[in-house]
Amino acid sequence: MVSPPVRPPWTHGTVNLVRDLSGAMTRYRAVTNRGLPTPGSRIEAPSSAKLKSAEKWASMLAHVAGGRRASIWHFFFTPTATTARWARRMCGSLRPRSLRSQVVQTLCSAPERPRLEHLFAPTVITLSEHTRQRYLEVGADPNRLVHIPPCAAVPEPVSPTRAAEIRAAFGIAAQTLWLLYVGDLEFGQGPKPTVQALAQLRRQGLPAHLTVASRMKTPAAMERYRDVQRFAQSLGVHAQVNGLKSTEVQDISFHNLLGSVDLVLLPSPTLTAKMDYPLTLLEAAHLGRAIVVSESSAARELVDRAMAVAVGPGIGDLAQVIQTWASPSMGKALGETARVRAQEFLAPKVAAAHEALYDRMVHNQELGS
Repeated sequence: MVSPPVRPPWTHGTVNLVRDLSGAMTRYRAVTNRGLPTPGSRIEAPSSAKLKSAEKWASMLAHVAGGRRASIWHFFFTPTATTARWARRMCGSLRPRSLRSQVVQTLCSAPERPRLEHLFAPTVITLSEHTRQRYLEVGADPNRLVHIPPCAAVPEPVSPTRAAEIRAAFGIAAQTLWLLYVGDLEFGQGPKPTVQALAQLRRQGLPAHLTVASRMKTPAAMERYRDVQRFAQSLGVHAQVNGLKSTEVQDISFHNLLGSVDLVLLPSPTLTAKMDYPLTLLEAAHLGRAIVVSESSAARELVDRAMAVAVGPGIGDLAQVIQTWASPSMGKALGETARVRAQEFLAPKVAAAHEALYDRMVHNQELGS
């Protein structure tokens, strides 16, 4: 498995996916790029934190080139022209050359504009049917595209006592509706509409508080959050909007926070830089949280599985959906259904689907196809 280094902190969706898949496989021995104590690990790219992009890819290329023979080479990357270019160089370095027909790639997030050049492997896994259809629309071979959803580890349940402690630590009163926004700040389009919906709810007399649980990964993301704060101040709800400090996440753990809120929100119509089914949403489902997603994003497919509710683009739509599901009975019912349906995304089941695909690839190779 070729991916970013598989090691803590577990805040990268692609890394978590590779970790969980590799740990759940029973018929194939998955060798990952650092992180897991797999005997004979062969793709040992150094930490990329302080390396320029070209140097990072060059280091991974060198390690793949020196690797031993493998039955399957599985690449996990965000589909961009850059990743496709470097991945093709890696594929070209594999020995023997016949291994090229045993390469598979997973599109770990949906690009803003799908292009055929993103697809470098004979077999391509999409994490949603939504993304599969978008690549078909630009001319991809349907026989090349396979939809296998991601998996997510099941977090430890959060007891009512622990949830009350966490609410108190954040200053959230028991009767206040606690909203958690989990979209990307730099590319997502949901933070400001969520703040507007919050302001509308408070004008209607509903006590509500919004926590923006987005990682400040880049200076641009930090500036976006400051912009959200200024926007909240202009609407008079600055005191009811907070971000997460890294120290707070370390002290309480993100999963404890996730299991303590009332509603988990991802109303962004695009999921650039996020997985099609963001792992945070799958974890929220395992914890029995009510989830709201945009009707136009790939995460809309969770609604079809009765794991979330969809919202349109209007601010009033979002406020109305939040108000509807703010009812404890409604929110609990949705959360419990989501918890049951989330069993579809357990690692053993998703790993079995991957191994079945690997079986077909190996069989075709043996036949010389």
